[in-house]
Amino acid sequence: CPSNGIYSVETAFDTLEKINCTNVNQGIYLAKNSSSNDIKNCNISKFSTNGIRINESTVKNIDGFKISASSKSGTNGIYVTGSSKVNAISNNEITNCLRDMYLFESTINGNINQNTIKTSSMGIYVTNTKVNGSIINNTIDTFDDSGVQLYTGSSITGKIANNTITNGKGTAILLTGPTSTNNGCSVGNIEGNTITKCTGDGIGIYHGSHCGEIIKNTLDTIGGNHNGGDGDYAIIVDSNMKANTYCTRIANNIIKNVTYAGIAVYSGPAGSFDNKFQDTAYVAKNIENNTLTNCGTYNHSTNWTKESKKGCLSGIYVDTHARVKGDICNNTVDKTGEHGIYIHLCSYVNRIYNNIVKNNVEAGIQIYHSTVLSSIDNNKIYTSGTHGIAVADSSVVKGAINSNLIETAGTNGIYMITSTLASITNNTLNNIKGRSEERRVG
Repeated sequence: CPSNGIYSVETAFDTLEKINCTNVNQGIYLAKNSSSNDIKNCNISKFSTNGIRINESTVKNIDGFKISASSKSGTNGIYVTGSSKVNAISNNEITNCLRDMYLFESTINGNINQNTIKTSSMGIYVTNTKVNGSIINNTIDTFDDSGVQLYTGSSITGKIANNTITNGKGTAILLTGPTSTNNGCSVGNIEGNTITKCTGDGIGIYHGSHCGEIIKNTLDTIGGNHNGGDGDYAIIVDSNMKANTYCTRIANNIIKNVTYAGIAVYSGPAGSFDNKFQDTAYVAKNIENNTLTNCGTYNHSTNWTKESKKGCLSGIYVDTHARVKGDICNNTVDKTGEHGIYIHLCSYVNRIYNNIVKNNVEAGIQIYHSTVLSSIDNNKIYTSGTHGIAVADSSVVKGAINSNLIETAGTNGIYMITSTLASITNNTLNNIKGRSEERRVG
């Protein structure tokens, strides 16, 4: 019929297979109380709303489809809705849709894996849905909004892992919810993904969402929106002041060529000294063993004030009431537009140690109106534009600044102003153009 290729209500199928359907409103539409074991190996093209729509129905597997819409406007490649249940969604090729895969108020009881998604606005979009599996081994190429997005109360019991996401005008992997509630999303680890050429964030955990470890991802050429806090970070955990937002650990990621910070943890509100919002964004354990190169590449406009731009062009950036409950350790940060590691404005970290920081425009390690609960020790800092280590403006280092190597700094090796710490001991300072140490304690 001209409206739907196949339409069923309260009908059970053993298998739907090898169906070719073109120039319709919807290709295959399983409506109320329909069911099928496998729907597979079908070609659906030039449809105007949905390639496959599963509504209030049950399907075992959706596999081996080739789906292409007539235009992106208002179209979904695979649309699962109305409390439907589907097992695996795999090995499908979907192109030219508003949402290539749209999972809404339903349950997926297996993996979403090995799908190829191209030229969409949203690649895989999951809202108010539970996935009792993982999103793994998918390729998402060229999108306008997000590659994989979980929104409003969605959860994945497994991982988002080993996906290749590239050429996006938005964020590659995004977990988010409404800014006014604690109704974000959750997932296990985000690991082993390759993310390149995305103008939003690489991995964004926002607004009451949380995940396990963010590990072993490769992110290259991230940012370009230049909206000042709306995208442009390789990895960001951002609570927007409203709800607890966190990940377990950020480790073993390779990050290159990022417009703003390589790794950012931010609670908000911007510029606030009010401890009311303390700890709403945090990393539960360490930020460790990451390699960051060429972060903070954005050339800010001349109307930015010095303080408004501070930090967002850093390698590792913990800002405004955010917390790293573990340590920042064993990272390599090379080439930053501002600071290498920056703890800013009422933020906390346990300890900063064994990092290699080099070739940064400003301080290698900067603590501003924040607290280090233990020590800053055994770091190697090479070629800082201003200070090797700076502790400023009512900051507290409860342990010592000790056993650090600072080689070549433009102003001071270790700089303190109106702050407190236990001691400065056993540091090696070479080729300091200003003074080797300055300490003014208020």
